[in-house]
Amino acid sequence: MAIISQQSLFVWTDEINVLGDLERLHLVLEQLLDEVLMQKLESNRGKGRNDYPIRAMWNLLVAGLVFGHTSDASLLRELRRNKQLAYVCGFEHGKIPGTYYLSRFRSLLVSHQEMINGMFVSLSDTLCGLVPDFGEELSKSYLRCARSSE
Repeated sequence: MAIISQQSLFVWTDEINVLGDLERLHLVLEQLLDEVLMQKLESNRGKGRNDYPIRAMWNLLVAGLVFGHTSDASLLRELRRNKQLAYVCGFEHGKIPGTYYLSRFRSLLVSHQEMINGMFVSLSDTLCGLVPDFGEELSKSYLRCARSSE
C-alpha cells in the first residue's frame, strides 16, 4: 500500500524555518514601519557624533529579538563574530559598539515608546486585514484567564 504523508497546513511556517538567520532578519527589517522613528531619532541627534549610526543600532536591537539573544553581551559577541550581520545592520569597517552604547540607545528609545508601539499596532492592523480571525483565539484565552483570576 502506498502511504501518502500528510501535508502541512502551515506551509509558510516551513518556508520561514528553512531560511537562514540573516534572511529572516531581512524579512523583519523590510516589514517594520520604522522610517518615521529613524528620522525623528536622527534629527534629535543633529550634527553630533555618529560613531554608531541610529539605523545600525536599531537594526542591531531588532536582530537581537529575531535571533533570540537574552543579553546585550551575547548579541554583541554575535555581531563581532558574524561580519555579515554587522554589514546587514549597517556597521562599517568593523566598528562595533560596546554594551555601554547599546544601553544608552535603549534608554533613548524609552522616550519614543509611543512611536514604537504605534509601529506594532500598525503591523497588527495589517495582519487583521489579511487574516480575518487574527487574534481571536488569543483574546478568548485572555478572557478565560481574566475571568478565572477574579
